[in-house]
Amino acid sequence: MSDSKNIGPFARIRVPGADDPKNALEVFKTQYENFKSLKKIKRVPKQTEVLIIGGGIIGSFVAYWVKNTSPYLNVTVVEKDSNYSTSSTFWSLGGFRQQFSLSENIKMSLFGADFMKNANEYLKCGNNDRIDLEFNHDGYLFLASKKSAEQLYNNHKIQLAHDAKVRLLNKDEIKEKFKWINTDDIELASFGYQNEGWVDPRKYLLAVRNKASYLGADFVNGKVVGFESESNDQIWLNNDQNLRTALVDTFDGKLVPVKFQKVINAAGPWAAEVAKLANIELPVEPRKRFIYMFYAKDGPILNVPLTIDHTGVFIRRQGLSNYYFCGLNQSQDKESKNMDLNEIDYDYFEKEIKPVLQNRVPSFKDMKLVNAWSGYYEYNTLDQNLIIGKHPIHQNFIFTNGSSGHGLQHSAAIGKAISELIIHDSYKTVDLKRFGYERVIRNKPIKEIEVV
Repeated sequence: MSDSKNIGPFARIRVPGADDPKNALEVFKTQYENFKSLKKIKRVPKQTEVLIIGGGIIGSFVAYWVKNTSPYLNVTVVEKDSNYSTSSTFWSLGGFRQQFSLSENIKMSLFGADFMKNANEYLKCGNNDRIDLEFNHDGYLFLASKKSAEQLYNNHKIQLAHDAKVRLLNKDEIKEKFKWINTDDIELASFGYQNEGWVDPRKYLLAVRNKASYLGADFVNGKVVGFESESNDQIWLNNDQNLRTALVDTFDGKLVPVKFQKVINAAGPWAAEVAKLANIELPVEPRKRFIYMFYAKDGPILNVPLTIDHTGVFIRRQGLSNYYFCGLNQSQDKESKNMDLNEIDYDYFEKEIKPVLQNRVPSFKDMKLVNAWSGYYEYNTLDQNLIIGKHPIHQNFIFTNGSSGHGLQHSAAIGKAISELIIHDSYKTVDLKRFGYERVIRNKPIKEIEVV
């Protein structure tokens, strides 16, 4: 099915949220209002104490936590895409889970779940303001074959050790609880029955950004194109010198120098470009990922977690009207070479995803593709894990990069950790020292098994 004209009236929509056929016009109106508010951006300042490069969910959370903890600090966020039209967050499915194989990732997930429970209190901007992130509590379900069951069991033990709310299901229990699943080649499943599900990612980002702004963080439209050191030598820095000035292109023909004390690289998929401005190598790159939306008139509606097949194919229902989202992260040899987000690989759906779904969920036999879109992963080529903390030489340059698809669900914890580094010079809430840049220098990856 390579002809995109056949996928219905919602094809090629690049307004975040318009993928939902039930409320497309409402989404257009809401997003238009959001975009108008994002245009109310201040001028680039001449100096700031904390400069954050990137105003997505992680950059916004850094700004939020710094201002929440230390209101006296000046915080400036530079975002080149003020409409978030290519934002990884805006085009994600907004998943939250605690089912990881590394303790740091589990702890960040639990912190994020706690933040989500209290989001209205944390993120409201006035007494009458109410924050509804539309958190769906249906959970995550990982399916394992005989080959992958042992790894799922080992991950489960680690998760329980951190008080994650998960349980294992054998084949009979899967059949009983999720009758819509074909379990012929399934040996084991792991179900997150609490603190897992999904939110509206657009509402989440805008709520965090708006609260950070309410607390006093300045969001400015521009692109950092260079750095200067204390000796005013642009680009290249001596080993004993910190970065002190960023050169910001304001898109109106001006190049504004901004002095700072700390600079945070929160540039998402383009983090390596920012690092390179300081002659720092960072193994992070944008990778294109596809989300497909289909309709299945006989598909399951109730009791449908975000389900990850042992093949890597995942599905998530959308509302209660027989619409579903699905996808599959490409293997290295099938990575898209065309990075244009408007170009969708429909053959990938037909050949790699659809057969798996129809085998796993027999009621999807008459599924019809109705929409698709793509977005960028902030992909860490070393180990698909977060790179966080100070550069070992230029210690006022702080990384927060490479979450590779789980940045949104960990963003509250990541922002908190960066604020602790800035204010206390150490991690207080979740110890993330193992995720530091030193492992990049030593080429010592820390592998996360449960990457979706």
